[in-house]
Parts: sequence; C-alpha cells; structure tokens
Amino acid sequence: MPEKYLGAHVKALMESEERFNLKPIHREMYLYANYIANALNSKRPQAIQLLRSSYDHLYSLINSDIATFLNQHKRMDVAKLNQFITKQCLKYQTVLESTMISSLLITDFSTLRADRETWLANNTDSTMQVALINSMTGELIRARDSFIGIALDRPKMIQRLSALQELTKERLMRYKTDYKQENPAELVRAVIGDYARGLWRWGSHFRRQGQGFLHEYRKLLNKREVTVEDQQTLLNAVQRLQRDVRMSQAFSLSSSFSIRLAFLEGKLAKQLSARFSEDVTEIIKKLRGAKTYERSRNILQEVHALKARVLSMESGDYLFSVLSRDLQVVESTAIRQIKIGLDKAIVDIENKFKQVATCEDKRNVLNDIDALKKTLSQVEVEPDLLQRLEHLTAQVGQFQPVLDKVITKESVQGVKTENAREALIVKLQI
Repeated sequence: MPEKYLGAHVKALMESEERFNLKPIHREMYLYANYIANALNSKRPQAIQLLRSSYDHLYSLINSDIATFLNQHKRMDVAKLNQFITKQCLKYQTVLESTMISSLLITDFSTLRADRETWLANNTDSTMQVALINSMTGELIRARDSFIGIALDRPKMIQRLSALQELTKERLMRYKTDYKQENPAELVRAVIGDYARGLWRWGSHFRRQGQGFLHEYRKLLNKREVTVEDQQTLLNAVQRLQRDVRMSQAFSLSSSFSIRLAFLEGKLAKQLSARFSEDVTEIIKKLRGAKTYERSRNILQEVHALKARVLSMESGDYLFSVLSRDLQVVESTAIRQIKIGLDKAIVDIENKFKQVATCEDKRNVLNDIDALKKTLSQVEVEPDLLQRLEHLTAQVGQFQPVLDKVITKESVQGVKTENAREALIVKLQI
C-alpha cells in the first residue's frame, strides 16, 4: 500500500492530547474473543489456544483496516477515526465468531460447550469485572461499557452463534461427502475450483480471489506426487487466502467460500499431522536407542526443528495442538535423558580430575569442561549442573600439577595406588 497520509496522521494523533480518547478496539476485541472462546469451548486449555490463534489473526486485521483508513483520508481527527472503528466492530465480531466456530468444527479434538447459553449468562458479569481490573489490559472502563452493549444483546448473540454453528457444520459435512481426494493438490484444486469457476447457483463474491489462487499455484496444484513441503505450502497458501477473504468488506458469517477454505484447512492440517506424526514416531525410536547425551542433544534439535515447522503455520498452535502436545512430551523426554547423561559426564570429569598429574592432564580436563559447557548452553537444565561445572572449573584452574617437565609418568610406574596424584607426591618425597 503506497503511503499517502498514514505517517502524518499517526504522528499527529500520537502527539495530540485527544489520543487518550481513541476507542480501545484491540482491548475490546480481546475481551470479546476471550468471552466467546470460553463460551464455545468447554476445555480451558483449548479455549486459551483458540483465543490466541483467533485473536492474533484479528489483531492484524484491525491494524490493517485502521492503516488503510488513515492512508485514504487527507483530513483526520480522533472523532473521525472512532466513528470508523465503531462501524467496523460488527465486522470484527463476525470474523472472530466465524474463525472460532470453523476452527472448532474442522478439528477432531475440540469440545463444543453444550451449556453455552447458561455459561454466557453466568459469566457476563465476571467478564465485565475483568475489564475493570485485569492487569494485562489495564483499566478498560470504555471497553467494559462496550461489552455491556454486547452482553445486553446476548439472546441475539446466542441465536447468531447457534445458526452459524449449524450452517458451518452442514456445509462441512457436505464438502466431506463431495470431496474425497487424497492427493492434497487435487483436493485444493477441486474445492476452490468449483467455487472459482462459478458452478453454484448463488453469487460468488470471491470468485476472482479463487481464480487468482488457482493461477498462482497452478504448478503445485497439478503435481501428482506431493511432498510434505508442498503440503505445508498449500496449507499456508489456503490460510492466507482465508485471511484475505475475512478481511474483505464482502465477508459475512454465511460466506460459503470461507467455509470451503476452513474445510481445506482442516483436511490439510489433518494430513500434515499424520505425516508429522510419522516423524515423531521415528524420533521416539531414536530417543529410545540414544546411549549418550550428545545423541540425545541431536535428537532434541530434530524436535525443535519440527516444532518450528508446525508453529510457522497460521493457527498452528490450535490446528496442530495434539501434535504439539506429543512433541512437548518427546522434548521433555529428550531433555531428561540429556540431563542424566550430563550428570554422568560431570561425574566422569570429576573422577578424571582426581587423576590429574601433569599440565597436559589439566588441559584435557579443562577442554572436557568447555565442551560440556557448550552443550549446557544449548539445553535448558537445572542451575545445579552449571554450578557444579563452574565449581569444578575453579578447582581445576587453581590446581597445580605435582610433576614438572622433568618428572614424567613413567618415573612412577612402580607406585600402585588408586589416586595417581598421591602416588606422585609419595615418589617426590622419596
């Protein structure tokens, strides 16, 4: 977006005393997102993940809308911006509700709240209290006032959520019946292609976006053999298209194209999860066979690489929450094995230090300590391991070998004792 007035308006608004009167839309929507996430999902951990992934998406949308509005108008003040934001509130609520319900329905592990209406009635007051005292969002008196307006319209909100859930569920079931392609590229081409080519009797608001997608990814969509990287590219592309659709002013809760894209998100995420799970299984096998902390450390790096791939995708922390949980378990196991191995390595170095007799022996011990410190810097371990190494480093640094360059190990070969250092002292005294 070429900048016209954006920079000047932002500077003027931030320097104005009226900036404190700006509508706290981000806080309002976070409050609403938290409210809806818990109303829809009965499991708190899943609700938190749903809130995070949905609000992150909305946060970018709000910023984009405001930036576009500021850039398009030569004259701007707080009142004008607040008026625009107020008009957009319903759109943001719509996007949140659509995103959350789609995310819940396209996954197998989600638990929809059965007592939604009761929960909303019982938690409205407590949510308004959070708006006042929540330390994370500050004093949200105006956000609370806005929320009161939403809460007073609760019957309509419940009706809207129920209708959206039924509509989304019905369409997802139909798409599941209509599209059985196992090849991800063929699946995406069919689902988006049917809409983009206008094979439906109702108006296709996003035909142009669908056609652009098919053209941009035409090579990938015609591949017979699809790699994991290809699948990940397809999922990311579908999610970007979904984001663009929801950012559009033409978007509505009944948007069939958005539900189609949600269907694709669920299918592609499930296929990717299956392939990533195979990698997890292989990592577990490697971990069971790991005999040294170095091997466990290398396996841990594989876990981190796989986690990074999962989290690089939009809504990855929710769509892949089961996989992420499995990876967390494997990561903890690898770290535990590394800690056991490191503890043994420190004991070995301590025993080696007891046998130090020459400057060369001392250097070897210090080198072993340095190598172990590098490993510790790559893994989260308890402070006591680091403290033991630091203490050992100090001990080795202060110790002066008994033998000088003239006396060698060979000169004391006849002295038999478990402690080589004591043996050398005895020999020197003779």
